[in-house]
Amino acid sequence: MSSSRKPALSRSPERSEGAVEGSTGQLRITLVKSPTGYNEHQKRTVRALGLRRLRQTVEQADTPVVRGMIAKISHLVSVEPALSGAEGEVK
Repeated sequence: MSSSRKPALSRSPERSEGAVEGSTGQLRITLVKSPTGYNEHQKRTVRALGLRRLRQTVEQADTPVVRGMIAKISHLVSVEPALSGAEGEVK
């Protein structure tokens, strides 16, 4: 009997791991809207990204995992590539 399973697709080595072209591999994520009133899963995603207060900015590595978290709470945050020379928070 022949197997009805499809062969697994392999990832091509040229494929980027989600990094933005020309970026330093870091993203600046700012909490622009309060998660109060949204479900617990979204609140936990905000916390997992390191965001605690409104208008707080954190830098996270530009990975598929972080991109997925951002996609789930895109209505609460703003995202931009991190500047290579910038350190600390901008107030």
